[in-house]
Amino acid sequence: MQGSQNLQHNEDSRRLPAMLNIAVKAAVAAGNLINKAANQLQYIDLQIEKKNQNDFVTIVDKLAEKTIIDIIRKYYPSHNRKIRKK
Repeated sequence: MQGSQNLQHNEDSRRLPAMLNIAVKAAVAAGNLINKAANQLQYIDLQIEKKNQNDFVTIVDKLAEKTIIDIIRKYYPSHNRKIRKK
């Protein structure tokens, strides 16, 4: 049993750098979107929504989240069922 656990760990360890690269790519893309929006605030209708008390979300937040999810799904389509919306 221990041998199969080690094998799984080794396979996961080899995939981790690729997954990390995709995660960084998604974070950078979302950050670029947020930065671009911040530089154009006077032209953007932020459409602020209240989720909970003292918890607000804008259209920029939603677009950044969508950007991250789309990139993850592009490279890891099998992760679709693992991505949940809150």
